[in-house]
Amino acid sequence: MRITIFGATGGTGKQLVEQALAEGNEVVAFARKPSKLNIMDKNLTIVQGELTDEALIENAVKGADAVISYWVLEEAQEPSHLRKACRKLLTTILSRRSTR
Repeated sequence: MRITIFGATGGTGKQLVEQALAEGNEVVAFARKPSKLNIMDKNLTIVQGELTDEALIENAVKGADAVISYWVLEEAQEPSHLRKACRKLLTTILSRRSTR
């Protein structure tokens, strides 16, 4: 199974990546700062990008059997309109696909 994980560098995201890899899945980890994800595995692909980049998100979910979104934009650092825009963009992209 191919799983795309948004928010892969946070505490929960890292655990999701590790569990998915341990179960033999192919994982695409989408991260702003890939250096925070200290995991090396032949079944892991890391995509560096922002949650506002439609083309990168489209590429990251291409061929995915499942998508997990567990990202958090810091309240103090990210304006609420940006958080809403990111959620809407991800929802729009996923609604075009048959990904669950």
